Amino acid sequence: MKSRIKVLSAAVMLLAAHQATAGDTKNQAAIDRALGVIQQNSSTFKLSTASSSSAKGLGIASDALPTNTTSGDQFKAKDVIVDRDGTEHVRFNRFYNGMPVIGGDTVVHSYHGQLKHASLSQTAPINLTQGTTGAGITAGDAKANITAATAKSIAVKNFGGTVKEVLTPKLVVFARNIKPTLAYQVSVSGEESSLTNSAQKSPKLSLLYIAANSGALIGRDEQIQHMSAPPTTPPSTTPASVVATTGTGKTLLIGNVTLDIGKSTDALSQTTTYYLIDPSRGNGQVKDAKNVAPPTTTTGYDNLTKSASSFSKSTNTFGSGTTSDRASAATDIAYGVAKTWDFYKTLDRKGIFNDGKGVTTYAHIGTNYFNAFWQDYTKSMYYGDGNSANGTTAVVALDVAGHEMSHGVNSATAGLAYDKDAGGLNEGNSDIMGTLVEFYSATTAHPANYLIGEDLYTTKTNADGTPKAMRYMFKPSLDNFPIQLSDGTTTNFGSFDCLPAGGFANPKILQLKPGAYNVSSIDAYDPHNTSGVANHFFYLVTEGAVVPTGFTSKLTAKDLVCNGDTTVKGIGRDKVAKIWYKALTQYFTSGTTYAQARTATLNAATDLYGATSDEYKTVAAAWSAVSVN
Repeated sequence: MKSRIKVLSAAVMLLAAHQATAGDTKNQAAIDRALGVIQQNSSTFKLSTASSSSAKGLGIASDALPTNTTSGDQFKAKDVIVDRDGTEHVRFNRFYNGMPVIGGDTVVHSYHGQLKHASLSQTAPINLTQGTTGAGITAGDAKANITAATAKSIAVKNFGGTVKEVLTPKLVVFARNIKPTLAYQVSVSGEESSLTNSAQKSPKLSLLYIAANSGALIGRDEQIQHMSAPPTTPPSTTPASVVATTGTGKTLLIGNVTLDIGKSTDALSQTTTYYLIDPSRGNGQVKDAKNVAPPTTTTGYDNLTKSASSFSKSTNTFGSGTTSDRASAATDIAYGVAKTWDFYKTLDRKGIFNDGKGVTTYAHIGTNYFNAFWQDYTKSMYYGDGNSANGTTAVVALDVAGHEMSHGVNSATAGLAYDKDAGGLNEGNSDIMGTLVEFYSATTAHPANYLIGEDLYTTKTNADGTPKAMRYMFKPSLDNFPIQLSDGTTTNFGSFDCLPAGGFANPKILQLKPGAYNVSSIDAYDPHNTSGVANHFFYLVTEGAVVPTGFTSKLTAKDLVCNGDTTVKGIGRDKVAKIWYKALTQYFTSGTTYAQARTATLNAATDLYGATSDEYKTVAAAWSAVSVN
């Protein structure tokens, strides 16, 4: 794991659907109308000729599983959003002959049953009449010419780390920005191939897609979308009678803060116990992972869930502001989670899954572990303690909490993949939302800025006197570090300021320089690098081409744009938050490219402010300024 650019780790994602139930008649009516729109616009939604000719036949009930007894495309609702004017946005996952279609998800935007927009990245209808040589496995009209065992072997070879667990491959259709292809989805978990500047290796969880007719690796996600059922939650040490109260957190990074916590009073002894649990925000809580190594298998996560303990005290003050008290880091986390919840509430979202329920967060994962991550298998966040010997602190900064929770929000909504353009948008979304949380919180001890992870270093400045950070939203390439290119040459490489021609489909970087931060043989860009384009857009659309404080001696306005247009003027964080969130939840899909993100945010700006508004024009200008045209 590349600590300078990958400390805010990938979301480990399982699609968490918010589907209309049978009794939810309002949502079900919107779903039925959307299915009708798909059926009426079959070419727009890339329906196969084998699909049902009726809207009813296209749908899968929210409580049902797809089967291979039905031919063609089927759709299962994941989310329904209805605007005040009655416009309906219904998000579907797609299946074909009972198989999941990776990259086939779509959003139907309609008004009174009439199509307004279609959001999808699938480029063609599914036609899986493939070669019939070899002892293949038939799936509907398709034939797999390699076995599951062969696919597993290919996936392991391409994992790029130490393998700990491989789940049984399953047949899917892979349609993310390529012609739909029958493929094996192989879930592989383990450890990255080298140490970061933590004392422990980082967990690695990958979905690899192996073409069933050729054995080629055609896609990968650095996340887990499907494992087994989530672990059974052990009996909680937190009593059910916890009620809301307030307390004080003595944090590591931002001083003393007021926290919403829980308390419980024993009926017999009248003894009161306080917990780092927040009844006012869906009973989310922070637990102590007891420095268990970051798990690399599902069993490991199950065991960690069982062994972790609640933070509880006889007084309502937690932490001491020092690492000698394990609750200190936990209070940083609790504060960040609360502020992130409150920020999303301003966007009319109630928690990560919009269900009013909080999640469990784990402090003290690993030993000297300089990372934090969201894991959707457990629907939880995990925070490391950093490595003071290498000049890093506990990874509990405010923007980290916003970043990791936003991975969960992405999982529950757009489900942006962790590869190519979508991977950059995935990480960019978390950086953007984490920064917006930082500004929203208005924490006196930590003035907000457009740096990512700047609180996590004991040395606060670079050699040139500029502030030290993991990422710089206004000039992403400032995070440069040494790498080795595929042609054998070495250079310093920073995150992308501008979108290269063709996007991120064909990376040149094969290996980071040995002895630097990481060594990887996987031919893929790191989404923490490709997120630079999204981060750069966000800064320009928010603030304009204005050099921030601390960098005026190093940068000029021209350094902040890719097309020379220094006239870009920002529209402010509040408007950008609304536009970006609407694009994420209503227009982005799992395979959204940067070009499609431009269209999505322009659609969102049109919905909110009008197609001739200054907001629309600024969104367009900011994308052009980062070479997304």
